[in-house]
Amino acid sequence: SIQNCVRGIPCLPSDPILMNEKPISDTLGLIMSCEQQSFSPMEGVIQWLQPSQLLLVQDDFIRDHISQDLLSAILHLHYMNSGLMGAVNQSLQQQLRINDIGVDHLISIAQDVVAAYLKHHTNQSPQVDSLDKAESGNVDEIVIRWIANWFACIEIIMHSNNDLNTTTLSKLKKLKIIPLSNGSIVSAESNSIFFPPSQDDTDFEGFQVIYKELNVVNTAVFKESDDASRTKAILKKIGVNELCISDVIRHHILPQFYSSNCTKKSKAVLHQYLSYIKKNIKQLETSEADFVMSQLKSSVVVVTTSHGFRQPSKDPVHFSSEFHPRYDLKKLFPGVEWVLLDPLYIKKEKSDGVDSWRKFFEQIGIHTGITVQHVETHITEGSDRWNELRELRRSPDGTYTIRDYCSQEVEQLIESVAKSAANHQQMENLLEMFDSMWAEYAKYMHADVYDGANKNNLGHQLPSSFCHTLTSRQWLPAKKSKNPSYCFENRYYASHELYEDLPRIRRLLADHVPYIAVDLKSDLVKVLKLKRDVQFEEMVRFLKEWKNVSQSKHSFVASIDHMSEVYLYLRNQSQEFHVAQNLLDSIAEDEYIFVPQELKNNYSSDLVEGKFYSIHKVCWRDSSTVLKELLSNKYDLPPDIPRPLSLYYISANKTKFSDEMQSVFIHFGVSTEPNLAQRIITLSFVSSLSPVPGKNELQHFLSIFDVILRECKNNDLQQQFIQASLADKKVFPVQDGWVSLRDRPLENDDENLYKIFKDIK
Repeated sequence: SIQNCVRGIPCLPSDPILMNEKPISDTLGLIMSCEQQSFSPMEGVIQWLQPSQLLLVQDDFIRDHISQDLLSAILHLHYMNSGLMGAVNQSLQQQLRINDIGVDHLISIAQDVVAAYLKHHTNQSPQVDSLDKAESGNVDEIVIRWIANWFACIEIIMHSNNDLNTTTLSKLKKLKIIPLSNGSIVSAESNSIFFPPSQDDTDFEGFQVIYKELNVVNTAVFKESDDASRTKAILKKIGVNELCISDVIRHHILPQFYSSNCTKKSKAVLHQYLSYIKKNIKQLETSEADFVMSQLKSSVVVVTTSHGFRQPSKDPVHFSSEFHPRYDLKKLFPGVEWVLLDPLYIKKEKSDGVDSWRKFFEQIGIHTGITVQHVETHITEGSDRWNELRELRRSPDGTYTIRDYCSQEVEQLIESVAKSAANHQQMENLLEMFDSMWAEYAKYMHADVYDGANKNNLGHQLPSSFCHTLTSRQWLPAKKSKNPSYCFENRYYASHELYEDLPRIRRLLADHVPYIAVDLKSDLVKVLKLKRDVQFEEMVRFLKEWKNVSQSKHSFVASIDHMSEVYLYLRNQSQEFHVAQNLLDSIAEDEYIFVPQELKNNYSSDLVEGKFYSIHKVCWRDSSTVLKELLSNKYDLPPDIPRPLSLYYISANKTKFSDEMQSVFIHFGVSTEPNLAQRIITLSFVSSLSPVPGKNELQHFLSIFDVILRECKNNDLQQQFIQASLADKKVFPVQDGWVSLRDRPLENDDENLYKIFKDIK
């Protein structure tokens, strides 16, 4: 065809070309020659070429900066003579297959230019240099100027063609052609690159270490460019960043933390990274600031610690004392090797600055308290630890994934610290920490159950491993008991073994049970499920235990106030429970009434030693007052002489209380007064105190007999009992001893007769 014939004929003129065309091996020389010569088209030679050897260029800027000589030397192509520009329309251009100059053409030229430039620098040495220093500097200047205008040409072509093709941009990003301020030439793809700072830029004051690390475009690129705006536009498109806070953080600092080489950097450099972010984070948009902080916390940040470099998202890091943390773990738990944040970050800070740094570090994952980790456990049905699964919906494949929480640090504390009672305070510190920070720890109490593939939530929640540790392990300290009989502080307890220190518990159990060492104020108390009430059967069981202690150790330490509350509670509850008769029978058959060993004026809440007696060995009062006198003088009364409870369970200021206690003991079967047999035993004891009755013994005798006579008045049976019981007992005082009724003692009712018969035995 005619078109094919024309395509093969050298029928179109090129733009003029210089006669002294440089060979391709001397590209730099060609650029410098074109740069240094003032060339007029009239001086060149027009060549007649085939259409396919020509390129059509519409913009004079491109024609001026990508020279005809360079085009022909590198690509063996020529610009079509500018005089024909108006004569060749688009249809004819397509038919003759005359191409427009494109990005690919310029990329090929740039590759050759940069390769020649880099080769030039590689071949130079202190001994042999193909160019003198002046000429060498001139080469750098000319090449950078050429590259700057080359970028402008690229922007012109892409803009005119409306070319935003990602493939084109990808080619440009891979091209090693961006001159940096440090003299190197890099690609946009392999480095985070930034535009030079403005003259007024103060963002890097105090951060020169960071600035020196940045890949900053050589300022000459913009100073030497004949169209700096277009040069900057294309650089932006291929990923060169503004030297602004957000871009420096996102495109330099964060990538440094991502890098595996991060830990090879010095402490000072890592410190500057975080200092830069901390100083400037408030200047970012909220969403950008949130992104940066989330990246630092989740997977990026590396900090210097007492144990070298650590990534807090993987290895728990805690505050050292220099940060004034809410809890100084090293001080509170000296037996544990903690990973502590390096105080280098606050070395020159004042108090306010320290607080600011601490808050910043808290946001990116440095821990104030004990850490809890999320773990996933794959198990089969029937696992001992997760036996609760037996009651839940079955997993399709018979296996489960437990999205669990655990705390290795708590386990470590329990294993190391809780082994010794000497570490009681440390475990108390741990408990106080959990209580005050429970709002943060509460979310770790439950584990979610998924199928074996970890895709489908089976709709169940189980107590987490962390919860299991808190509620099942023996780590909880108890308060020191005021009762010397107990040493609850010498061991640790599981939560179900401890009582919450509540008034209603104290009233009934006093210091006879272990109370959790810290008065908890948070919902942690609900999680631990401490004992908060005393049931009737439990109180009866305690009373039996105390009675057994009294029998085995021959004493029991308690207060009258406490034991009064116990008996009041049992009386009130026994009136409502069907086991009331069983309780009354037990009290009647055994020793359940507490009596102090020594008589005091007032007991109240004082702890005293005492014993438990049966109801038959006590009474409420002794109207003769002899028993009070004997007990006050600390006589060791025989067991058959009853102890008057009113001497112990009474107070001058508590009349109503004493009336109430009398009612309680009478309810349990205690006698109001000693019976006649007990009074006779008391008479026998009094007569045994001295072989010759003294003043006190005579008074005791008269007081007891006065009561006996009143109780036997008008009661023939009791009178007969008294006569029979006293027939042989030498309990009647005479001048020189004691006699029985069988000795027929006489009453001294006549003084004259007494003088006559006093010496007759």
